[in-house]
Amino acid sequence: MNNPGSFDTTTGLEITEGSVMAPDNTKKNKKLRIGILIAAFILICAAAVCYFVFFANSKAKIIRAVKNTFSEFDNGANKLLSAFDIEDIIAKKDFTVNLELNGGIKDTDFNLNADIMFDKDIMQMEGDVLVSYIPSIEFALRFDRERVSLHIPMIKDYLFFYDYHDKNDGYISMLTDTRALNTALEDSYDVMFGKDMVSSKEGRKLIDVFIDELKDTEVKKSGSEEFEIDGKDVKCTGYEIMVSDSSIEKILDAVGDMDALKDMRIDDQLKGLLDEAGDITVQVYIYKNKLAAIILSSDLPELDICFEGGDYRCQNVRAVFEGEELFIIKGDVEDNVEKASLSFLDQELVSYEYDFSKGDLSAKILDLYTSDSKIKNDGKSLELELDLMDIEDMYIGGKVRIKKGSSISDLSGNEFNVGCASPDEIDALIKEVYEVANGIMGKN
Repeated sequence: MNNPGSFDTTTGLEITEGSVMAPDNTKKNKKLRIGILIAAFILICAAAVCYFVFFANSKAKIIRAVKNTFSEFDNGANKLLSAFDIEDIIAKKDFTVNLELNGGIKDTDFNLNADIMFDKDIMQMEGDVLVSYIPSIEFALRFDRERVSLHIPMIKDYLFFYDYHDKNDGYISMLTDTRALNTALEDSYDVMFGKDMVSSKEGRKLIDVFIDELKDTEVKKSGSEEFEIDGKDVKCTGYEIMVSDSSIEKILDAVGDMDALKDMRIDDQLKGLLDEAGDITVQVYIYKNKLAAIILSSDLPELDICFEGGDYRCQNVRAVFEGEELFIIKGDVEDNVEKASLSFLDQELVSYEYDFSKGDLSAKILDLYTSDSKIKNDGKSLELELDLMDIEDMYIGGKVRIKKGSSISDLSGNEFNVGCASPDEIDALIKEVYEVANGIMGKN
């Protein structure tokens, strides 16, 4: 009998009235579900621990090891990531993304040519799209701190706009929750233009919870262990951190209270596992001032994450859960060709080969599709030329170029307030659009 409000120990999900416990007849599927939740659970716990340790200032060896390990990416250790480095190009928030794409879905073809321009606190996309036998449609889309605007000249030269700070109590409020829409657009704007989310009220609250719950956490030195790094077994220094289940539960409550995560109910799902996990012991092993391994022990099966090195410490990483490999990252470089792959539960998710002397990239995702492309980055612009790529019934190819600088002009037209328009105004608009469409398609 299933009790509403309890949790399915197979999936970690809440049992609601009428729900059925997941069958325990497929061990691999069970490990997949638990593995995904455990991974998310560990990330939150690790973030909490690392945040506290970082600001505690007394755990310098662990912090130095973490920094040294992951700063290798900033120093160009991974050639593909370096090729896609656009930090200098977009640093001043004044840049343009040029798209020249062509593709199709089943029997419908399309061509898109557009410039997506960013200038401080404005994003504007201008271009034209051609779909099968429909004539080219010009458009301009603008997103600024006040509203979202859309200009399609062929539709009576209207300038449609939605002010996401307004009440928006028109016909649209009968179709959707405009308060939620306004919040989503505000959050999107903050993310797009780099608002410091940590300084927000929610971020400060989460940080306060981290500090309150972990202020008494101790890091103590533990025994040394041997791990394989750079192809040989080496002795690594160990440190131990104990995190109580009550502390983690309060941290998860704070995470679940964040508006962006409420609907996902991440905290409820993870608490299903928390009931089984109990206190968590985090063991960190260090070799030559870099991470060698992180081992998490609790009432659940142990999770081991080993940094096996290569050309850099994160080039080969292996995670083992319940005695079986959860995920593996493999990589190597030979004759100017970088190869890497990511596998999850014996299933290769993604792999690539990148010739960084020529800029040639070949990638494969699952067994769905492969892609060949060419990359060029001179520090002022990034160019990506993508060969036609098939994804089931869809194909796409073309060029993407990101360059410094932008040229944004104001949009003009007959303004139409989508948020405040009445049902009659929407009906009249639909009729106008229908007439335009009939004219385009050559119908009476």
